[in-house]
Amino acid sequence: MGILDSLVNSGALGQLAKNVISDPRVVQAATSLLSPDDNQVGANNGGLGGVLNSLRNAGLGQAADSWVGNDTNQSVSPAQLEQALGHDTVRQFGERAGVGGRESAGVLADLLPELINQMTPKGQEPQGPDLGGLLKQLLR
Repeated sequence: MGILDSLVNSGALGQLAKNVISDPRVVQAATSLLSPDDNQVGANNGGLGGVLNSLRNAGLGQAADSWVGNDTNQSVSPAQLEQALGHDTVRQFGERAGVGGRESAGVLADLLPELINQMTPKGQEPQGPDLGGLLKQLLR
């Protein structure tokens, strides 16, 4: 079972994210956001580490750390996520994912905690080739 299947079956995603996650564009947009090698979404975000740093710098470190760690994932609001990642990054995600303007922050707020949790099963941020392999699992 790939990461995408785990996300759908986890029960942790909100209804909006469940409705759109089967669309390959959403998966590709999320992959782009979390990949340091893909400049399609959030060109300056630095991949997974950059997303986590943006969250920490916006005062959402405790939530971000819960996604990486083995504790229960703390939620963030769509507005908090948009403030942390920036309007342009959220807009780019929405455009690439085919999700309407305001909905894109909501989808990300539902999707990122569990997605990052699944990408960090050992409670640590993957580095180098490990990250690439995890992201490829998304497309299964």
